[in-house]
Amino acid sequence: MYEDYNSTPKNINYPLLIFVFIQILFIVVAIVSFLRLSKGDELYEDEYRTELSISIINISEKYSNFPEDNIVFLENELYDTIKKNISDSDLLNTNAEIREGTEHEQYFENENLTFYSAIIDIPSLNQSYQFFHEYSDDKYNKNISPNDSYMVLCLDDEKLITYPDFNCQSKYDSSTRDMIVSKYLPYHNFEYFSANVETKKDTTTRIAIQPISSDFSSSESRAYTKQVKDFIESLGISSERFTYDVVDPEDFTFYQETD
Repeated sequence: MYEDYNSTPKNINYPLLIFVFIQILFIVVAIVSFLRLSKGDELYEDEYRTELSISIINISEKYSNFPEDNIVFLENELYDTIKKNISDSDLLNTNAEIREGTEHEQYFENENLTFYSAIIDIPSLNQSYQFFHEYSDDKYNKNISPNDSYMVLCLDDEKLITYPDFNCQSKYDSSTRDMIVSKYLPYHNFEYFSANVETKKDTTTRIAIQPISSDFSSSESRAYTKQVKDFIESLGISSERFTYDVVDPEDFTFYQETD
């Protein structure tokens, strides 16, 4: 007697097979999803690097602890600024570099944030910009504005401009530097005085330096002013853009806004 091999087996549990298949499919999907998430930052960075074709080639050399994951976002902001000033066809395979001696880094312990700045040169485009970046290992740090933690500005100091004028455009204007100084001056702990930026409607910007005591000499006044100027320069911003007044605390008044 011959067995009929074409006959359908009668003991197969189809519901069980379907259940096992679904479980295996679910496990495969879960593993693939996990791998994609674990490499999400890398894939995101590679995607932008491919699109941008802009690389700040020496940023890791200039800063010993610049957050590596943030470099691509800074390059993205730089790319968006360059797009305002040149056609996309000229951006292919373009390198940028931090200008020697312009890199600045300040850590503010009480605020738990680090401030970075530097001038970026792009020799192939004959362009230069300045960037400012705020970073904290606390992603909920209230001292950092998520929308303005990466800023790329046109240069406004003639002493720093090395390339011919290209009618530079940026979404941040020069007054951004005043706002940066206004924000960071109170973070710095001056020992014998406080300092604040005051701006009038006629765009005159001064820094009012208020000693703790009314009993201060002219030499102390000059020393206080120098400390403030040195701090501003340490942010990568020219101290010459401000005027300075050392005022007796008993006579101290803020500028009043007038029509």
